[in-house]
Amino acid sequence: MPLPATKGAAIVHVEPTLCRILLADMHENRPIKERNKAKIMAAFLGAYWVTNGEPLILSEEMRLLDGRNRLESSIETNTPFATLMTWGWPQAAFVTIDTGIKRSGGDTLTAAGETNAYAMSAAARYDWRLQTGNMPTEHNLPDALIATYVQQHPGLKASMSWGDLGGRLIPKGLAVALHYRLSLQNPSLAKQFFQEIARGENINSKHTTYWLRELLGGYRHGNLHLGRIQQAHIAANILKGWHAVCAGRLRQRHQLLWHPERDEPFPEVVYAAQ
Repeated sequence: MPLPATKGAAIVHVEPTLCRILLADMHENRPIKERNKAKIMAAFLGAYWVTNGEPLILSEEMRLLDGRNRLESSIETNTPFATLMTWGWPQAAFVTIDTGIKRSGGDTLTAAGETNAYAMSAAARYDWRLQTGNMPTEHNLPDALIATYVQQHPGLKASMSWGDLGGRLIPKGLAVALHYRLSLQNPSLAKQFFQEIARGENINSKHTTYWLRELLGGYRHGNLHLGRIQQAHIAANILKGWHAVCAGRLRQRHQLLWHPERDEPFPEVVYAAQ
C-alpha cells in the first residue's frame, strides 16, 4: 500500500480483502472486544450498519491504529462496508485513541427529550429482541435506531410503571417490554397476570402465576449473573406462563422451564390457541 504524503480522510468502500491487508500489518492493539464485535457483526448481517463518521484510523505508515473490530467483523460475515477512513497520524497517538465514554442508547434518548431515557432504552432493546427472536443471541437494537424505535412503539411508555412493579423478579426493561407486548393481546388479562407475578396476592398452588413466581425467584436467590441466556430463560418462562393462563391451564414450576438444550424453540410472543 503506498505511503501517504500528508494527512487525509475519505469515505472508503472496504472489502474483506482490504480488511485482511490492514489487519496483517496493524499496530500492536488491545485485545479484541468480543461483545463489540458481535454487535458490529449483527449490524452487518441485519443490514443496519450506518456510516456515521466514526473512522478507521491509519498511521503515517498506513498501519491500522483503530478499527480492528469492524475489520474482523467484515471478514467473519464476508460483508463489505462503507466507512470514513483517515490516515497519516503519528504512531505515538495510539494511546490517546478511543479513551472517551461511548454514547449509550439512554444518552441518545435524553438528547431526543425523552423522560426515563435509560429505562426506556433498556425496554426498547428488550422489545426488539423479543420481536426479532433475538432474546438468546448477542444481536441488539443499534443505538442509532433506538429513538426511532421508541417513536414507533409509543405503548412502551404506557407500560413503564410495570418495570418497577416487576423489578424484584424480572429485569425492569424486560418487564416493561413483556407487559407492552402482552397487553396488546389482552390488556385486562395482562394487568392481572403481572399483578399476580409482582405481588403474589390471592394466588396459590392452583395458579400458574404462583409457580411462575417460584421459578423467577430462583434466579435472584441463586445470585445468578443475568447475562443474555438468563434473560432469555426469564422471558421464556414468563411467555410459557402467559400461554398457560390464556389457555386456562395450570402449569407448575417444572412445566414452565425452557429447554433450549433439547432444541425447544423460544416461545412465541403472541399466544396462539392450540
